[in-house]
Amino acid sequence: MKPTRVHILVWFLAALTFYTEANEKKYPDNIFGSAENYDIVKSAQEVTAFRVTPPHLAHDPDSVDFEKLSGSDDLKHYKVGEPLKVDAATLTELRKLILDPKIDDPDSAKGCLPVWGVRLDFVTPKKTVSIYLCYQCYILAAAEGQKFVGGGDFDPAYDQLAAIAKRLFPNDKDIQNMRATLGR
Repeated sequence: MKPTRVHILVWFLAALTFYTEANEKKYPDNIFGSAENYDIVKSAQEVTAFRVTPPHLAHDPDSVDFEKLSGSDDLKHYKVGEPLKVDAATLTELRKLILDPKIDDPDSAKGCLPVWGVRLDFVTPKKTVSIYLCYQCYILAAAEGQKFVGGGDFDPAYDQLAAIAKRLFPNDKDIQNMRATLGR
């Protein structure tokens, strides 16, 4: 029997479904470093937000020394703002976005070095998992202490995550000046 367009379409959809399901199963390890970290983000009752800024960006964005920001020890160069408790409604909104495997494209690769703007600490008695967000290149990363353990992109969720950051940090000029993606 000769394959018809319908057969080819069915095969394509089956392959796409398998590929999507396989990527969704890898999502906890790829983004959060482990299923345990994913579960912490999913269940932590205490979440704290921090504004994080590289000292190089404090006054002159053109003076960023990307060599100092690259590598596993780049977090020590960041200034960390005052802790801000995340309210229950915002936490629900954050979880819906961050835990959704559809926000990440595991096949994309970005050539930029992230400049973290917001840190979210998901705290349990056992462990804290930090999620760092770069609003310049739409990258998120999970960290345990000062060590990155996973990460990915959040392009489809940028507008919602930017709106949350604007609500959390209403007096931060840089956060308030973040642009909408205009349907990017």
